[in-house]
Amino acid sequence: MLASFLRNTAFAKRLKAAARHEVAEAVRPLHKELKRLNEDVGRLHAVLRETNSRVEESERRATLLAQAARFDDERRNVFDRLPDLLNEERVLAHVRRAIAAAPLQSDPATTSGCRICCPTTSTR
Repeated sequence: MLASFLRNTAFAKRLKAAARHEVAEAVRPLHKELKRLNEDVGRLHAVLRETNSRVEESERRATLLAQAARFDDERRNVFDRLPDLLNEERVLAHVRRAIAAAPLQSDPATTSGCRICCPTTSTR
């Protein structure tokens, strides 16, 4: 009977409204905190995206550096041999032998060319 009375009276309506108001007041700080936390999560997502981008760029650079180091290691033996390969006396001797072995042409225009810069067909 008391429950029936409370359900149907203005007093019950006022009690319900007061309870709703108290709940709303109690929940308001929670809503503010939830909004703040949501904004923090958004900022953290942005920072994470930026960090991931930087990590990807760093990984790309590290890969390039590793490839360059491998290339350098593979070519080091050629670099170490350069003084022998570019030895002035050795190069001069090679050029002199090449010139001495080349056939002397009295009229280069009648030949098929020098194989380096001249056309391979005769103009006559």
